[in-house]
Amino acid sequence: FPEGDMANERPLVEFFCEEGTTTTSALHVQRRYLLFLLKIIASVNKWIDDREESGLGTESLAADWKEFLGDPASLNRPKMYTEAIDPNLSRFEEFKDIMDEDVKFDTLKNRVKIYINSVAKKIEDAKKIEDAKKIEEAKKIEDADKIEDATNKKIQPAIVFYFDEAHHLTKTVVATKPQRTAYQCLCKAFTYMMGAPVFALFLSTYSRLSEFAPSSRNFWSNRPMETNPQGSDDNMNAPFVELPFDAWKETSLVIEGTHSAEEICSLKFMARFGRPL
Repeated sequence: FPEGDMANERPLVEFFCEEGTTTTSALHVQRRYLLFLLKIIASVNKWIDDREESGLGTESLAADWKEFLGDPASLNRPKMYTEAIDPNLSRFEEFKDIMDEDVKFDTLKNRVKIYINSVAKKIEDAKKIEDAKKIEEAKKIEDADKIEDATNKKIQPAIVFYFDEAHHLTKTVVATKPQRTAYQCLCKAFTYMMGAPVFALFLSTYSRLSEFAPSSRNFWSNRPMETNPQGSDDNMNAPFVELPFDAWKETSLVIEGTHSAEEICSLKFMARFGRPL
């Protein structure tokens, strides 16, 4: 499969799929992944602070962050991942004991939530500024739908992680005490962020959904299945298994002798064969 993102001149997937030894504990791998995720968030935090100090402001924050990262061949993206996989904690004092397995789950979870909320507030404040501008623009053209969208107060994720070709994480056993795959340990790492405005998305065209979303009786951790204080039990969402860009509603893709050269070169036509290239 494609190498994807790089870290320290190696495919980033190698960091997640490093096979464990006979003594590697699942807790150790979970904390290792958690540290990676927190360092990514720290990179976002530093980027926001640098923008404010330079007077660039925080409008259109998500779009600007995407542009800053660039594609996998850019310099900023592998630099961020290289720093995230570095186990050195000298510049991350908040979590200098993160790899200490004696630190209790709830203790670390509370610290993780406080840290993420401090970063998320900067993102949410930026969104408020952007929404205020949208409301003013919508009022000028008297668009009620846009005004409603911009004033929606529902809690939304401020930080989204996504993992493409995620089925590869289900195939590598990275811990033996107890035996866990990279995917299981990564899901467990995200349980430290429950209650924080973080959303994780795993993307794959792999058909064996039971490896990603097993039934509750076969799930490897109880925490994501527990009801939260608000009465919701949706910490683990059901997978999206049918998406419109992968489905063609007609009986055939093409009809011989009826398509022009201009038509078959159009995005609309090419999308019939799956996701647009």
